[in-house]
Amino acid sequence: MLTQGWASGFHHVDLLATASKPRDTMEQYAIGTEYWYRGMLAFRAGYRINHDTLSWSGGAGINVSKGTLALRVDYAYLDMDTLGGNHQVSLAAAF
Repeated sequence: MLTQGWASGFHHVDLLATASKPRDTMEQYAIGTEYWYRGMLAFRAGYRINHDTLSWSGGAGINVSKGTLALRVDYAYLDMDTLGGNHQVSLAAAF
């Protein structure tokens, strides 16, 4: 796995690349990126190569803090080839 991150002012970008070799299929690769603005708003994108069903994905997230309460909402869309699209939503709270 290879990761790289950059930050400048209100902006933060992470890049990730992985490779694996399952015993029963070809090598599989994945690349992805995540961009944060002010630590509150995130945009994500990724792509998988030589995977049976997954190819590209994208999403967004938001962090909101008020006093001791912190909320996070994330959304992701995964293109699953013959299985169609998959929507994922998560909600986290900390207090």
